[in-house]
Order: sequence, then C-alpha cells, then structure tokens
Amino acid sequence: MSFKAKVIESPEYYKLKRKLLWFNVFPISIFIIPSVIVEESSLLVIGLIVIIGYMFLVQKKLSEKYIGLFDQRKLVVDKDTIGIYNKKKELLESYPLSELNSLEINTNFNMDQESHKEIIQELAGITRRNSIVLKPVGKSFDFAFDSYYMIEQLKKLVQHWQASDINIKLKPTVLE
Repeated sequence: MSFKAKVIESPEYYKLKRKLLWFNVFPISIFIIPSVIVEESSLLVIGLIVIIGYMFLVQKKLSEKYIGLFDQRKLVVDKDTIGIYNKKKELLESYPLSELNSLEINTNFNMDQESHKEIIQELAGITRRNSIVLKPVGKSFDFAFDSYYMIEQLKKLVQHWQASDINIKLKPTVLE
C-alpha cells in the first residue's frame, strides 16, 4: 500500500491554476453571450474566433508552465517511509516514519473543484492546499489529488498509521 503524488514546487502553481481555470470558463461565455444577442454577424464571429485562438495559445503556454511547477518530483508514501523521487525515479530524500516525532496531514480528502462552490472560490483566488508536514524535520510537501484512488490510498495509510500508534495529526485543508 502506497500513496504517490506529484510535489507542488512553488506557490506560483496556485496562481497559474486559477488563471487556467479562468481560461477554461471564459471562452464558453464568449460563445454563449453573442449567440443570444446577435444571431448572424460574420464580423462578430470572425472576431470571436480570433479571440478564442489567442486565448488557446495563451492557455497552452500557461499549461506548460503549470505542469513544470509540479512535474519535477514525486512524493511516495508507504507504511514506513516518506520518500521524494525525481523524474528518473531516483530517491532524493527519505524519511523513515520511525524517526519522525509526528506527521501532520492537511487535507479534506476530496478532489479540487468538485462543486460549483469550489470552482467559484478558486476563481476568486481561494485555494485549497493539501500537504504533508514532517516534524521535527520541518519539511512540508504540497500535493494535489489526481484521482479518487489517490484519496483512498492516503486514507488507508492514515488508518494504518493510527492503528500502529504513529503520532499523526489530521487537519482540514486551509482555504487561502
């Protein structure tokens, strides 16, 4: 049983995530509003196509930068160890749980943007940060859930650690 997640390398990740969400929501409204107001205007349609094309190019550049902010290292957590690996699957850092005083997990165990309310919060700049904090090492690793499978794997590990009397603190994710 293990939990694997990409490490979020920079706070810039959250800003880019918000921008990308805007770029996903905004083009839809560009097509809906004019279709209601003006039914047939070829100049308007050409203008919209140019704007949408430009937006897709900007979105592509933002996406590449966004992926670079969490695609460099991987967090791998199993029953006994927390490890950080690079893209080549080489171990960079290893933290045996037996050497840690406590482990703090900040998460609500749910996917980002799961509801309309969460999407609106994200657009407003209020983001959820999932993290694992190692004490007394003082290391903190932010991560994002990619799937419900990942959530279940982390839940199973937490249950195992609690049954094994490992000092673990669960905190709900802070919206910032």
